[in-house]
Amino acid sequence: MSWHIIAFGFLFTLSSAFGQTHFLSLFNAPLREAFSLSHSGIGTLYSVATLGSAMLLPWLGRLIDDIDLRYYAGIVISGLAVAAAVMSYATTWWQLLAAFFLLRLFGQGLSSHTGFAATARLSAQGRGKSISLAGLGMPVGEAISPPLIAVLLLALSWREIWRLSALVELFAVMLLAQWLLRGISTAPPRKMSNTASTTDTDSWTRRQVLADSRFWRAAPALFSPAFIVTALLFHQHSLAAFKGVDFRLWSAAIIAYSLSSVCTSLIAGVLVDKWSGARVVRFSLLPIICACLVPINLDFVALPAVYYALMGMTVGIGVPSVNALWLEMYGAANLGAVRALAQATMVLFSAAGPIIYGLLLDANIGWSMILLLSAAWLGGSSVLLWLTPLTFRKPA
Repeated sequence: MSWHIIAFGFLFTLSSAFGQTHFLSLFNAPLREAFSLSHSGIGTLYSVATLGSAMLLPWLGRLIDDIDLRYYAGIVISGLAVAAAVMSYATTWWQLLAAFFLLRLFGQGLSSHTGFAATARLSAQGRGKSISLAGLGMPVGEAISPPLIAVLLLALSWREIWRLSALVELFAVMLLAQWLLRGISTAPPRKMSNTASTTDTDSWTRRQVLADSRFWRAAPALFSPAFIVTALLFHQHSLAAFKGVDFRLWSAAIIAYSLSSVCTSLIAGVLVDKWSGARVVRFSLLPIICACLVPINLDFVALPAVYYALMGMTVGIGVPSVNALWLEMYGAANLGAVRALAQATMVLFSAAGPIIYGLLLDANIGWSMILLLSAAWLGGSSVLLWLTPLTFRKPA
């Protein structure tokens, strides 16, 4: 494993925090006040921006296969800096929409995509462990963002914080990213000797992946965690009320989610290197199935922590196994395009989750039934994944 590659991936997954929901939600109240928006109003803008970014992601994400990584990284960093600047100077609702769109596209979308795709491609040995370590940028961002923003808000306005974020991205992240890439071959993969066991001509294109039935059979299992985890987190206040747990205690237990995802990701990375992403990913849904079933009939003091820990285990297993799986199934030459397609699909799933669960709750369908249906869906998806061959084959 090269620490330069891991550090580069970590830097980009950490930078993706600027466009992640957990970071943007910290500015929910001041944004609603500044733009005179209701909860549903700002939620609508955010959802529209998220869906718009998901539509562009497959096309912009595939460019990592054709552009020198140094240039591609510079473009992503610059785009995220511009997004932060747009947020800091926004004065109308449509400017806020543009800021949300750019932050979701260059932050949650392309920054995390760059970190994972580069790490998966450049780590010829110890790929699973490298992806796990690079992916730690996300939980680190989740952990440090709330206290950091709370402290900054004591001295700075929300606009000043976003201006500072733009400067950090443009100068600190840019310089560090370029420094980390020194001595590493950053040429597009089609101009490099392929590090995978397949040749460039054997690697699948995005069009071929879309026509591959295996992708769609695996999709429910691979993307449903994003759908269900996002929905459960979004509606956690309602779920806590269903269990009769004070929301402050329930939400505080989310630390178990972060710790569990980090520890499980590191273990899963070792297992991916020992076995393969295809073998490890088949077990990824078992913890979240348990997470859905545990709150239905069980009541105990540690319930919130156990619930979140189980949820985090599925997320942790998925980081190294799913990112390794795309390379194992479809080759390295078009990994950026394939992973961008998967990332966009994941974003669409995550955007739909809160809406669908909200409709179920509005229809007076109780949490017991919602959780049972979620577990049944995940169980069926897991069975389908087990029945789907995930090894490499030449495209038709």
